[in-house]
Amino acid sequence: MRLNCLKILVFIVALPLAVLTSCTKSAPLVWTDDYAAAVVQAKAEGKQVLLNFTGSDWCVNCFRLDDEVFSKPEFADYARSHYVLVTLDFPIKKELPDKVTKQNQDLQTKYAVANIPTLILLDAQEKQLALVQGYRGEGVNGLLDELNDPAHHPIKSTATDSSPPAASANSTAK
Repeated sequence: MRLNCLKILVFIVALPLAVLTSCTKSAPLVWTDDYAAAVVQAKAEGKQVLLNFTGSDWCVNCFRLDDEVFSKPEFADYARSHYVLVTLDFPIKKELPDKVTKQNQDLQTKYAVANIPTLILLDAQEKQLALVQGYRGEGVNGLLDELNDPAHHPIKSTATDSSPPAASANSTAK
């Protein structure tokens, strides 16, 4: 009898903890493709803007960056309180709206992005704070170190980065 009471007590205590834990899991990060709106949001919330130049359907290092950094709770927790996240995609197989394609190409030119993936950190006034070219498997902490301390981690580029396609079906004028 005493053993049954102990089991019931453990169950009564454990159930609310399990429910609470499942309810506090982080929601997925929200990335926008609207640069202008992101800048407005960053100004309003006192955050920085993180630009992610990516090739969502062809870039192997972009896939790794998503899997090893952006999908991790440690990155999500930090990003939610510090960044407005912007995806600037250069896909090969899928077509983006013309307005998004033009915006992405204009920003690629403005920031002289030659390799994919490239991350650029801006303040709310659009001043460039950091540039990270490529992904070398540094994980969440390594990447955040590069973004937050560019003097300590100078701008780097690697030969394993990919160049965005010069002219894909979605990047030609229509």
